[in-house]
Amino acid sequence: MIDRACISLNHRCNLRCSYCHFAGKEESVADYLYEFTADEGERVITNIAEYCAANGVQKFKLGIVGSGEPLLSFPAIERIVGVARRLCPERIAMYTITNGVCLNGEMLDFFYRNRDLIEVNFSLDGYRQIHNALRQGYDKTFGAIESYEKVFGRKPLINATVTRKTVENADSVIEFFLGNGFKRVNFSIVSDMDDPAVKITQSQYEEFLDRCKSRGIEMRQRRSGVEMVHDCAKYGRLCGVAHTNIFITKKGIYPCGRFFGLKEYRLGEFDVPLAEIEGQFARFKPLLDGCCYFDTYIGGKK
Repeated sequence: MIDRACISLNHRCNLRCSYCHFAGKEESVADYLYEFTADEGERVITNIAEYCAANGVQKFKLGIVGSGEPLLSFPAIERIVGVARRLCPERIAMYTITNGVCLNGEMLDFFYRNRDLIEVNFSLDGYRQIHNALRQGYDKTFGAIESYEKVFGRKPLINATVTRKTVENADSVIEFFLGNGFKRVNFSIVSDMDDPAVKITQSQYEEFLDRCKSRGIEMRQRRSGVEMVHDCAKYGRLCGVAHTNIFITKKGIYPCGRFFGLKEYRLGEFDVPLAEIEGQFARFKPLLDGCCYFDTYIGGKK
């Protein structure tokens, strides 16, 4: 049963992170063709609400994340949250991940008023040199986080991408997060990168996570007492492809974000009833627990 989705509201970003695994995919199509209008966003959330009601889904997790910076499509976010509040506030939990560069007071006020429905997370890879090496915009991102703290009265959840620079400077990165009070950090391994100066092995990633946990940083990948559910293998869960997860874009629905642009894995239009999408899951191959479907069956074939 589908109970998790990410929606990519656009194909635009105000940064050019060198490790972004969406970079270069289907670049021949104009960016505006990938952007959801507020009305289209309403169709997506209405579709989700109807599916939840018909299938008894108690809690649906919707991530407003994807191939672009979500806050560049803020009107669509406003509509999605508004419709969710009207149709299914008790059935849905939302979050968005932003680089914070364009975050303003109006947006912060909106997110604070709707904090029971949507959480705002920030992308921050570490201290200035680490962050700017591959991502850019450290000062604006950190300033946006400080603005968030003033409004919400607490630290936000941080999302950090782990690269070779991270593991080579592990102690300094950990000290940065702890020194700034960031005790909740979700670390994602850099993916789809062949550059030996950037990519790391799974064992290097696991060792880094263990060091973070030993210093008291809380993260999805090392959360104790959590049932192994289908979500995403890179977060230490079971791979949700063909089980619970989908990735929604203006150009169609895919099993997850890493499949974006692979036409043979496009499951349907963005507003196809989710029951029809779920009906296609049977064609996917079986997968061992702990493995990633994309890494196992596709890998470097893209």
